[in-house]
Amino acid sequence: ATEQQQSMYEEARSHGLRAGITLPIHGPRQEAGMLCFVNDASPSDSFWQDVNRALPNLVLLRDLVLDTSQRHLNDHAQSLIPKLTPREKECLKWTALGKSTWEISHILNCSEAVVNFHMKNIRGKFGVNSRRAAAVIATQMGLIDPG
Repeated sequence: ATEQQQSMYEEARSHGLRAGITLPIHGPRQEAGMLCFVNDASPSDSFWQDVNRALPNLVLLRDLVLDTSQRHLNDHAQSLIPKLTPREKECLKWTALGKSTWEISHILNCSEAVVNFHMKNIRGKFGVNSRRAAAVIATQMGLIDPG
């Protein structure tokens, strides 16, 4: 084992975890996680035989947990996504396409002050200091499609 692996194992042992199995979880949108089943006994041949026998059921349990929890995870993820007004989305889309405040104001037929007002609100909702950063995040979240 590497030094990092040994350190992790020692930390787990300090909490009474001595042996177990970890199953990876891959969500539909590149989410990654794991489900761990652990034991406080020293691993023995019979322990690993029990794990091998139970493995198909543990995989099924992992899939069931993922399927039944997906709705709750989606609700939680939705609560983390900033809520943008239609006008904020328009400003952000044009920003992502490289338009200046002046250009956006002419495209949307409003003043530069209005565009700056929306951009200030957008930066606050995303917790960033630049409109470019907000546009990148919004694109990654699927809130806008600059294409």
